[in-house]
Amino acid sequence: MSPDDLWNIAYHFEGEFADNPGNTALRRTLAARVSLWRARHRQASFTYRLGFDSIALTDRRPDLPVGRTLLAGAESRLYRSLIGGTRHRDLSGPGGPGEDWSWAAKTLAVWERRRWIHSEGTKVIALATRAMPSAYRTPPAKGTPRRARSAAALSLGPARRADGGGPGSTAAPAGRDLA
Repeated sequence: MSPDDLWNIAYHFEGEFADNPGNTALRRTLAARVSLWRARHRQASFTYRLGFDSIALTDRRPDLPVGRTLLAGAESRLYRSLIGGTRHRDLSGPGGPGEDWSWAAKTLAVWERRRWIHSEGTKVIALATRAMPSAYRTPPAKGTPRRARSAAALSLGPARRADGGGPGSTAAPAGRDLA
């Protein structure tokens, strides 16, 4: 398929449409938005980077405020729970059921206005993509010799602790009494 065909494939629709006087204006608006997207989509990005107890969001999308935001603490945990999507009912506070998590609903509403998340019906998802995916690897150049892998000890038996304890053991862990 030619590059032009690939470029146009996302905008090709077939079907029967009722002829309506409003369709002409709608087609012009759609054509203008598609042209704008084609001109600006390569420079747009909205990414996140994970920290130990934080998430850095970098927003470079057209028509939105450009900036970098650092979410920490409970906000970081909330945003992490939205990566990949979840249901509203599955969101719960760090203290578990019964904890007042009404702040989360307010925070989600703010994030939706900023277009950091998308909420539809019972589901919600974070819109940022990972800045450098963990699975991202550049393949080695052709002809690169393979590195030898070191042998790793492998045990199929139950794990044992240094004090002789482990699964199925009656030995008491160090510092604990089995009374």
